[in-house]
Amino acid sequence: MKSVRVVLMRPGGMPEPADIDPSLESLQGIVGGYLEAAPLNRDGLSVICNEDGIRLGLPLSAVLPMTGRMVGAFIVTAVDGSGDMRSLTPDEQATALAIVTAAAIA
Repeated sequence: MKSVRVVLMRPGGMPEPADIDPSLESLQGIVGGYLEAAPLNRDGLSVICNEDGIRLGLPLSAVLPMTGRMVGAFIVTAVDGSGDMRSLTPDEQATALAIVTAAAIA
């Protein structure tokens, strides 16, 4: 499967660009469980995180403006017209990095 460019955030760290495999198994491995998607901003960027992260007691990673508390590892991505993950454009990547960096809990 073709990789996609995302922004990856891990607890205690800072967000970084990453090329990942967009398969279900890969995404679940990154976030450590079942997937949940939420909006990052009004321009179509989305956050993918662990659906059970709070219940599992995962560490706080960031407090995002639209989404609120994010725990555990999460990624920021975009979707194409058919709903499939696609790589972030350079401008989207810069926006995602700025939003998550400002919200990071290090």
